Amino acid sequence: MNQRSFGGTVTSIEHLFRAPFPWESQEPGGVLEMTTVHARVVEFIAKPGKNVELRGCIEDSVLPFLETHHGFKGSFVLTPHREPRLVLVFSLWEKELDSRENQWESATEIERAVLPLVDNFSRVRTYRAVYPEVPKTKQPSADLQFC
Repeated sequence: MNQRSFGGTVTSIEHLFRAPFPWESQEPGGVLEMTTVHARVVEFIAKPGKNVELRGCIEDSVLPFLETHHGFKGSFVLTPHREPRLVLVFSLWEKELDSRENQWESATEIERAVLPLVDNFSRVRTYRAVYPEVPKTKQPSADLQFC
């Protein structure tokens, strides 16, 4: 397996966004910045006994295919412990339009690669995803701030 996915093979979130952590250059104690990406989540249901093979196909073929698309920021693959046939592919995009209109799961190359391993494409959803950029020197606070 390669190290392109975040689903268990990548050791840091830095690989997910393919750049140094954006907060490394911030001054200690600086204001938290929020980064927004847009996620397209495709749910695959593997054929019985094919979930490991499907994950391998996604990691070795599908994710490199996604990397060639404009606006692509990263990806990760999730499989619920209690539903091992369900494989979720999160592709992260710079713009909302990229996440909504780039219907990569319908590409001929993708269908040809995963079709023998998949019972169904169960659902596709898009999301706005936000994550904080925390300075490395900042210590976690035990005090919860209420909204």
